[in-house]
Amino acid sequence: MLDRSLGPARDKSEEQAFALVESARSLIAEHGSPQFTVRQVLERSGLAAKTFYRHFESKDDLLLAVMEEDVRQGAEVLASMLDASTDPRERLRTYVTGLVGFLTVDVARPYMSVMAHEQLRLADRDPGTVGTVLSPLTDLLREELEAAAAAGVVRGGSIELDTVTVFHLVIALIQALLLGQIEGDPVELGDYTWAFVDAALGNHRSRPDT
Repeated sequence: MLDRSLGPARDKSEEQAFALVESARSLIAEHGSPQFTVRQVLERSGLAAKTFYRHFESKDDLLLAVMEEDVRQGAEVLASMLDASTDPRERLRTYVTGLVGFLTVDVARPYMSVMAHEQLRLADRDPGTVGTVLSPLTDLLREELEAAAAAGVVRGGSIELDTVTVFHLVIALIQALLLGQIEGDPVELGDYTWAFVDAALGNHRSRPDT
């Protein structure tokens, strides 16, 4: 009975939080910068300051929520890409190349560059929270590695360590591209990275040419 009576209030609260996140995201996309103010977010969302602080402790807390929503959406898109194949090795390839392949959407690059900067800054301040924010992507990779190991496609070892290593290898490449530290075609670099990962994780003993 209590859950039922609280339902509308809970729904309204979630809508308000989402409105604040979307307002911050649109400000970042428009200005190519995270230098927006809480006041600007309130003006765009039409919500009051007390509503903002009911949901978020600070602007950085809001930026983490923006990042969390981006990651959630990205993980959903990536999962749908994986579902195009039932082959464990092909699904792993799609994970790596698909994640890097998000950079081929040119209109999203300026926004993604801003968020790459913010991810590094926030991770320096609070690595545990940023790790939790990224968990939909790391969880997805862990599941694929577990399935590939069960099928004998990848070598035996620590799934957890392999997940961390592969994920941060791919994320570091994406950040380097976004921040202008390296140049290259995301498709070609995604394929190269997959070949690197495949060679590192592959169960070579099970391949007919070895």
